[in-house]
Formats: sequence, C-alpha cells, structure tokens
Amino acid sequence: NKLESLAQQTTQEVSRIITDLRPALLDSAGLLPAIRRFAEDKLMPQGIDIVMDVRGNLPHLAPEIEATLYRFAQGAISNVARHAEAKKLSIVVECGDRSLSVRIIDDGRGFDVSTVTGIDETTGRGRGLFAMQERISLLGGSYRVESAPGEGTTVVAEIPIDGVSDVE
Repeated sequence: NKLESLAQQTTQEVSRIITDLRPALLDSAGLLPAIRRFAEDKLMPQGIDIVMDVRGNLPHLAPEIEATLYRFAQGAISNVARHAEAKKLSIVVECGDRSLSVRIIDDGRGFDVSTVTGIDETTGRGRGLFAMQERISLLGGSYRVESAPGEGTTVVAEIPIDGVSDVE
C-alpha cells in the first residue's frame, strides 16, 4: 500500500513538472492564455488581482520561443507569489515590428535589486532571477529588474522578433 501510494504521488509530481515545462494550454490556446492561466492559478488563491494588457499583434512564434517566454513569465509570477506580498499584478505584452516585450509588474513590498549579486548557495536566493535572465539572453534579448523596498517590482524581458516565424 505504501509503495502504491508513493508511485501515485511520484506520477502526479512528474506530471505536474511536465505541465510546468510545457503546459498543454500553451499548445492548444497559445502563449497569452497560458500565461494568464498560470497567473490565475498561482495568484488568485492569494487574493492577488491580475490585469493583462496586450499591445500590438503577437506574431506566430516558434514553439521554443513561446516556451521560453512562458517560463520567463512563470518565474516572475512565481516570485510574486512567494515574495511580493502584492495585491495586484499586471502583465503587459507589447509587440512591435522588431521586438516583443513582456513586463510583469507587482505592487508588492519590493526589494533592493543591488543586493542580488549572485545565487546564494545556502538559501538559493537569486536563482529565479538569474534563470530568467539566462533564458531571455538565449533568445538574444535583454532583461531587467526594477524594484525598491516598498515600491513593488517590475521584471522586463525584451526579445527581437524581426523576421521570427514558426519555421525558425
């Protein structure tokens, strides 16, 4: 009975991890609905209001680019859930001719960005921020965090999309 229970728990956990990496909603509904759903699932139980604003037309993106942008948003939203003590989260996606930006903005407690200079080996502090930065840099994009104690946090990713299509 214990072995069967452990096997079921392991199967559920592996299934959750796979869904987090590439949720079915990303394939069936697209990037924006997948980000919105993740934010709702993660933040609404904490009473955090979510606003999503899309400016411009999202081009067709290769699945790898969509997955990377999803993981970026997932990391930023998870940080809000864990650390921000926010009441509101805004997700702003802006599509221009040459670039696409994703901004995750919270009204939480904020922090001093200059204190996060690396990954703390003991606590793991900073790991999520550096993982987000690495993901965006792999797409040739830029990443920044704007925050101050008591002022909330804005995490921004901008990637080039000039000529991007499903075949790339």
